Amino acid sequence: MFNGSYVVIDGDVVLAKSLHSSALENIFEMAHRNDHAMVFMDHTGMRTDQLSHPRIKECMESLLLPYPPIHKNPMDGEVYQALLFSTKGENPSDYEHAFSEFDFVRWHDLSVDIVPAGGSKAVGIQKAADLLNIPMEDTIAFGDGLNDIEMLQAAGVGVAMGNGTEQTKQAADFITKSVDEEGIHAGLKELGLI
Repeated sequence: MFNGSYVVIDGDVVLAKSLHSSALENIFEMAHRNDHAMVFMDHTGMRTDQLSHPRIKECMESLLLPYPPIHKNPMDGEVYQALLFSTKGENPSDYEHAFSEFDFVRWHDLSVDIVPAGGSKAVGIQKAADLLNIPMEDTIAFGDGLNDIEMLQAAGVGVAMGNGTEQTKQAADFITKSVDEEGIHAGLKELGLI
């Protein structure tokens, strides 16, 4: 979960890499100065301090998720991933230059994922594969977004969903049906796994 920052196998947490807390506070302050909303996530859910923000609303709706609960201090506890609601044209590189503790991965025109530096879905899969004694060439990954590209390239077989971005499709070994057309089921059939 959380772009590979939190991995659970058979109910046991085997990887839990949280975001650097003081750097997270600093990026939160910078985001407020720039009028960029943020959402924070841990293993129990997500939260924000924005009562109603159109970018959060649009992005959550694109994932078919409800608007995150409002918290006075949304950074309480361990945070494994954050969302920064900034467009490409609003200088997101300013954040990247200021915060080397984090990696920034665009997943939506209006938002980037913030994960611990060096973390990714590929890293999470590698950790699980190592613990399960599965060679990476025997792994299969499904994805549709820009934050899935590294994972699709690292897995033995990378499968892009039919609704995926063009860049994601180019990184995959093959393309299956869209999420709405039961693409994972179709992909597993194509691979001969079901």
